Amino acid sequence: MKTKKYSKGFTLVELLVVIAIIGILAAVVLVSLSSMRTRARLSSAVQSAKSVSTVLADCYMRGAAITAPAANGGGVTCTNSPTYPALGTGTTQGCAYTTNVTGDRIEVTCDTQVFQCSYGGSMACTGAGL
Repeated sequence: MKTKKYSKGFTLVELLVVIAIIGILAAVVLVSLSSMRTRARLSSAVQSAKSVSTVLADCYMRGAAITAPAANGGGVTCTNSPTYPALGTGTTQGCAYTTNVTGDRIEVTCDTQVFQCSYGGSMACTGAGL
């Protein structure tokens, strides 16, 4: 009677299938991480704009002249007030203020998305991606 030899290990085809599955899963994860990075950058820029909108609301209520920010932040918001938070570096890379303040809101552009934060009324932010 013959005895069968059982070989231990995996065949080449089994290993290639597992590697292909791992490659597909890694590609899906990398794509979703890229979109999350963009959303995180937008969220950080929105938080910076919201933080300055409270200062601008104070300037607005005092009747002080509000100055426009530089594209990357900085510059005094109004008399005796703090400066605009910086954008375009770190977590807000690719984001910038528009250089004019229209009406009672400040506008920020992140990559191709634009949003405005109001400081005269509702103190809300609206725009693409929010």
